[in-house]
Amino acid sequence: MSLSGNGVTDVFSQILSYYEMSCTPASVTPPLDITTCVAMKHTYARCKDWMQESCIDSYDAINCNAAAGFCTQVFMEPYERTGMNPYDMSKKCEGDIADTLCYPVTK
Repeated sequence: MSLSGNGVTDVFSQILSYYEMSCTPASVTPPLDITTCVAMKHTYARCKDWMQESCIDSYDAINCNAAAGFCTQVFMEPYERTGMNPYDMSKKCEGDIADTLCYPVTK
């Protein structure tokens, strides 16, 4: 078995991608409830603009960290609470993601 990284080069796009991944049936039934998805949809443009302005257009460490932290709470944390594997949405995470990245062999 070989393992490789997820290839993330743009963390801000990754954060926002959790809306599509978690709330639309692109490949599997969406794991999040409609209330959470509506909240994500309402926050999408704000997070996109905030991260763009604070982290990319004109880097401001305090505002960038605030934007990334807030947007991570809104977009990534709801999915993480489902216990589903972020690398393969069709499966539950095997072990604690912080400890194994969902794959025990990585421990």
